[in-house]
Amino acid sequence: MVSVLDEVYPDKDTGGLFLIGLGLTFAILAILPRLRMTWLIYSAVLIIIGFVALAGEFSGISYLWPLLLILVGLYVLVREFGFLRR
Repeated sequence: MVSVLDEVYPDKDTGGLFLIGLGLTFAILAILPRLRMTWLIYSAVLIIIGFVALAGEFSGISYLWPLLLILVGLYVLVREFGFLRR
């Protein structure tokens, strides 16, 4: 996907998409059984760095930041009140 977008938008930097994709790969590893939770930390860091790298390149990304912050806040609230307990 990064290679295709690099050809379509040659003046844009698409390296942030690569970091987001790598972060999503680590997120998949984090939800697999028998693997440690540390993959989720790596995933979050890579996704955040990827969004920061893309923020200046694509105008639509600026609308995703508030949505991302709201989703993280909802996750923290749901986890804090115990709705995700098994």
